[in-house]
Amino acid sequence: MGSSKIAPAENPDVPKTRLLPHGFDKCQIMLDLATRPICMTRFLRAVVLLFCLSGCFRQTPEPIPSPAASGELVVLVRATAAEFGQAEMSSLLAFESDLVRAFAQSLNLRVKFVRVNNFEAVAESLGTFQAHMAIGMVTTDWPAKVRFSIPLKKLHYTLVQHEGKKSDGSNTTLAARTLGVLPGSAAAYRAENLTRDQPTLAVLHASRVRDEMQLLRAVAVGKLDMALTDELHYKLASRFYPTLQKFRELPEPTQWVWAFPPGPANEFLPEADAFIERARNNGLISRLLDRHLNLEDGPSEEDIAVFIERMSLILPDYREEFFAAERETGIDWRLIAAIAYQESHWDPLATSPTGVRGMMMLTEETADRLNVPDRLNPRQAIAGGARYFASLRENLPDDIPEPDRSWLALASYNIGPGHMNGVIAIARSMGRDVGSWMEMKRVLPLMSRQEYAARLKAGAPRGGEAVTMAENVRTYYEILRHFQKPYASFIGPRNRAFAFEQPPRTTGLAKPVAKPQVEQKPEPAVPAIPKSLSPKLDDLDPEAAERVRERMNIGHGLNAQ
Repeated sequence: MGSSKIAPAENPDVPKTRLLPHGFDKCQIMLDLATRPICMTRFLRAVVLLFCLSGCFRQTPEPIPSPAASGELVVLVRATAAEFGQAEMSSLLAFESDLVRAFAQSLNLRVKFVRVNNFEAVAESLGTFQAHMAIGMVTTDWPAKVRFSIPLKKLHYTLVQHEGKKSDGSNTTLAARTLGVLPGSAAAYRAENLTRDQPTLAVLHASRVRDEMQLLRAVAVGKLDMALTDELHYKLASRFYPTLQKFRELPEPTQWVWAFPPGPANEFLPEADAFIERARNNGLISRLLDRHLNLEDGPSEEDIAVFIERMSLILPDYREEFFAAERETGIDWRLIAAIAYQESHWDPLATSPTGVRGMMMLTEETADRLNVPDRLNPRQAIAGGARYFASLRENLPDDIPEPDRSWLALASYNIGPGHMNGVIAIARSMGRDVGSWMEMKRVLPLMSRQEYAARLKAGAPRGGEAVTMAENVRTYYEILRHFQKPYASFIGPRNRAFAFEQPPRTTGLAKPVAKPQVEQKPEPAVPAIPKSLSPKLDDLDPEAAERVRERMNIGHGLNAQ
């Protein structure tokens, strides 16, 4: 027998393999290659050619219809399911969603949001015309081949680290540091450019991190050395993680923009540019930024750090009372808890020189109207305060929308509904938009002036104090939303069904149905370090963890101010 291999005889019972529409059958080619006497080099070349050909014949998806044809604007949103399409929408995403809805409304279009997970998916979807635009872009040098609108806002990139990294003064340069970035982002591109001047700087593409907030949290707990992000995300994250510290701001500015498909013939890019220009000039962008972000006002960094500590130490003891208040009024328990913290630092025995008492700081007259026999009873006080806030919000004029309606109700909680009605009347006479909290928080401090106070029946209110109170509550509420789950997440299906079969909610000042008295809880013992924080402290470097322990052991009692 010779050494040559003989091809197997063709079996007439086995049907021949049909060719693909393009004339290629992968299985047949591989069978021929495996049974034909062929050298290894030719075999490998054939395999490479096969896969190249298969890639060439991959079908490109058809572009989606134009908005003019469908009446729908398809918008890409880089977000996780927990952030988009639910009530727990992040502040930046809420801002851009409202802005793009206003853009679509100006064109008489509906909006369809499509969630994508990363920057690569944004580039691919726009490049194949599977969407009309994308929001949430911070870039001037993103390498993807897309087109950008004029900027919504000019920003700077910020290098962020943990506050403990600079304690010994050794980490003052980028030499030998590791910089975390989101893969495929403009920040990742900018970080690679930094390595030209700092060859020992290592750039880590954090593939397991889903967004900027999670990236910065990894820095806050010591799992990442540094991160590169934009200044807006840094400001937001520093509220939730006070241990974050700005290392350096890059001098070259970047831009907050919308992205559009490539090519010169994009019918909506000029429309978007014109809309953004109008929104900047008429104050729409500023109002929406203030509505959803509130970056300029609120408590100090130190106050926020104390609040986060007490959130872990004290809040769990009163969570059930806040749940009960949400069941009765429908108000998010975390908003009620934020009001309670601003009023009393969650101290059920708090008393002011003016006679307001309890966790919600109710006056005796208000407590009587709300059927709160004991203002020092946490359950009674929290329920009464929630009913009071609900009534204030409900009785505001109908033309004040949410969430501005709630922020105005917070100011009313401070100065009283009589004063607030007078302030709203004066604001209207001044030509101010009473439906905008941004406008009203500029009007309220003016009420201390004699020319305005004389027009109020109850005299001059403490308008500036009311604004401070509302802005602080807004910040505390945002922090609670970040760390604490909504009420529905704490209850099972049976309890959830029961919760929504309650009698009609009491939102006015009428006396509610009497409930059994609940014994007042004794003052809870406060552990030095809550168990829930122990893993996070273990993530920090030893010096930073020790400072946190020292800070948590000082002034965290119920009566601390």
